[in-house]
Amino acid sequence: MLVIITARYCAKVNGPNAADNCKHEFNYAALTKTGARMVAVVVEPGMRDPRAWKGTVALTLGAQLYVDMSEGAEDAARAPAWWTGLLPHSASSSRSWPSERAIAELKAVLERVRQSAPAVDTPFAAV
Repeated sequence: MLVIITARYCAKVNGPNAADNCKHEFNYAALTKTGARMVAVVVEPGMRDPRAWKGTVALTLGAQLYVDMSEGAEDAARAPAWWTGLLPHSASSSRSWPSERAIAELKAVLERVRQSAPAVDTPFAAV
């Protein structure tokens, strides 16, 4: 499971709203997948330091390696470009975010997780 790390996402997961979907999804993934099958993808420069991740997010993912896709993010259009930007795109694309390096890093991390994580009942698809 990819976890897109933003300050707002961490605040929602750790917030008081028991009905928040971000909180439910993260807690369910932490329970069923564990941190070993969750990949943190940082998309805000201010969240590069895992010490900025508080509460449940820090507990579950803070000691894990993460993919830094924040380079150039401040110049990119926010939504939905940041989401569709996670998909591979051609080198001829005019978008500068995410960088080719970040996409390659994400693919490598996903492949390592796929190869090393314990088997689970649900299929795991790499990007």
